Amino acid sequence: MHGLQTKDHLRNSIEHSGGFTWSPFQATPVSGYMVGITPIVTKPNNTNPLTNDELKLALEWIQSNPANLFLGGWKDSDDGVVYYDISAWYPDYNSAMYEAAMQGEKAIFNLSTMQEIKL
Repeated sequence: MHGLQTKDHLRNSIEHSGGFTWSPFQATPVSGYMVGITPIVTKPNNTNPLTNDELKLALEWIQSNPANLFLGGWKDSDDGVVYYDISAWYPDYNSAMYEAAMQGEKAIFNLSTMQEIKL
């Protein structure tokens, strides 16, 4: 997918689904939990997609560990702020919650229910 199409697709996924988990190297897991580990950018709303530089930075991170890292994006249901970050996949709730607490995250994402879980 072309970079512009990718960025618009990801932004649209936030608008219609509340968020996304994406990697060009593998399919998104369907169970487990995603935890943000490295911020890419925070946007006050979902008006603008990622810039080329932001997408490039995300891809560099994902390439460093393509088996476990993804680009994640989500809109905080409380204030509408959009977060793009590098997310790591955890198979179990306790590990995900521990890592999220260590990272100072606001929430984790449950891939089975497709819902955020606030800390």
